Amino acid sequence: FADDMNYGDISEKALKERYKLHDISSRVNPFTFPNRLESARILFDEFRSLSKSLSFVGEYQALIGKLIDH
Repeated sequence: FADDMNYGDISEKALKERYKLHDISSRVNPFTFPNRLESARILFDEFRSLSKSLSFVGEYQALIGKLIDH
């Protein structure tokens, strides 16, 4: 993982008030899910899955997945 990027480094208040992010995922509510690590795993799995529609052809097809995993 990149040292400068961490899940959970932006507060719930900032996500909701500053960035207007209320409905973040169709799979898990990270604001109420009891296990933070499991919530992050589910969110990143969903992110990887949704990103495939953006990178389904071409020489950079797998690049977005690598960026997410980094």
